[in-house]
Amino acid sequence: MPPRTTPTPIIPEPPTGAGETIPYLIKPGAFSFDDGLTHQNATLTFLVEDVTGAGPRVLMEALRAPQIPRKGDLFEGSATLIATNVHVTNIEDCTTKWEVTVTYGWPQVGGGPFDNPPTDQRNTTLELDSTVVMKRTNIDFNGDPIRIEGYHASVYDEDTGEPIGSQAKAEPIQGGMVDVPVVLTVLRFMRREFPVDSHQRTVAYKSKLFTGKTNSVDIDGSGVNTWLCTRLGGKSDDGGLTYNMTYEFAFDPALWRATAVYIDPKTGQPGDNLSIDDIHTMSGNGVKTFQIVGAADFHLLDLYL
Repeated sequence: MPPRTTPTPIIPEPPTGAGETIPYLIKPGAFSFDDGLTHQNATLTFLVEDVTGAGPRVLMEALRAPQIPRKGDLFEGSATLIATNVHVTNIEDCTTKWEVTVTYGWPQVGGGPFDNPPTDQRNTTLELDSTVVMKRTNIDFNGDPIRIEGYHASVYDEDTGEPIGSQAKAEPIQGGMVDVPVVLTVLRFMRREFPVDSHQRTVAYKSKLFTGKTNSVDIDGSGVNTWLCTRLGGKSDDGGLTYNMTYEFAFDPALWRATAVYIDPKTGQPGDNLSIDDIHTMSGNGVKTFQIVGAADFHLLDLYL
């Protein structure tokens, strides 16, 4: 069942007959509306007169006046602002005149970082995580290919079978693939947004444009191609009026690249004279590094990057 819409306040005509009373005279008092970027809040004040009753009942009678908005009612002309608070106070210690103030705002839907008015202008909650993950590589800490050479085979006594020493073998140099621990740092931004941002981009469009891309512009001195957008998306708890968006970026000082090493087709092993001539591009004799993902300007997302 959709929320009620707050009716336009009506100021009844003054009574014309002697002794005639108006049980609930409702009129607009102080009225304000913050239209800002997102039409975030509104306040209406009503005057309720000739309320009868005693104790707490008189408060309830004032709240039940025919045109007093109820908590959860929509603000007229808005599809999203709802009455979040209704407050009653008496006027000049009079028990028959009451002022009812109704405050409208964005409903809180998810708790935590998403209980804020929707915006795409940097109003985000930021999380930072660093964890250790395992990565398979054929490059050592210094950027050199992992190679095995200088193999010595054991020599055994022909009669007893006991080992009596070792002998160098002229085997080709072999490469190796090893699992190493690396630090993975993840930046996570969360905020509530409209389904179409101020640049007229939908949530789906932004997801396709930035997810799986690295930063084409330097971020905080880390250099380009160091941050990979691993997640961009969100869910709606209000029927598509707003989305609880999450943006995640993972950091890799190796620039999210893949390094290939030349394999000798005769031996099936890396060549014996591999070398890296440029540590920045990770390239050299028999070694080449490739950029495997595209790039995008993450500053266009209006985060804290």
